[in-house]
Amino acid sequence: MALKTYRFNSLDEMNRFLAGTLVGKPLPPVVYGLVGTKVKFVQPAAVEYTFVEGDRADGGLTFAEIKSQLEGAVSGLLVTQVDRGIAFTSVTAAGVELAEPGDPKGHALLGFSDEGGGKTLVYGAPGTSAPCLVQAFGVGTQIAVIVEEPV
Repeated sequence: MALKTYRFNSLDEMNRFLAGTLVGKPLPPVVYGLVGTKVKFVQPAAVEYTFVEGDRADGGLTFAEIKSQLEGAVSGLLVTQVDRGIAFTSVTAAGVELAEPGDPKGHALLGFSDEGGGKTLVYGAPGTSAPCLVQAFGVGTQIAVIVEEPV
């Protein structure tokens, strides 16, 4: 097991990290070019999803449509927005993992790397098996968190 330290600017940011939320870069109000592209998940469920048309005649998808499509396709996935970026959280203890995309355009349009995915851990309470929170404390205006992670 390895101890690691992370710093956060807010309690919300720290809580998203501990809950295993994966956050992409900010999205425009309507995302164009997503229909027909794919996003591939390993966790919370192994799914490769292809986006379909929404209600807009111009082919764009709103956040609500993206959320609806992904939550309907990926069991155990909660889709929210954080600072206009799409955020994926597992409703189980699995964490979230995006696979290396077969279709890099889909990942990139959602604000994630077009070269690969991302992986998060869900941290348990202090004293539980890794991954778990060890300690959290204030450092100036930030919050420092010490966690234990599997090697």
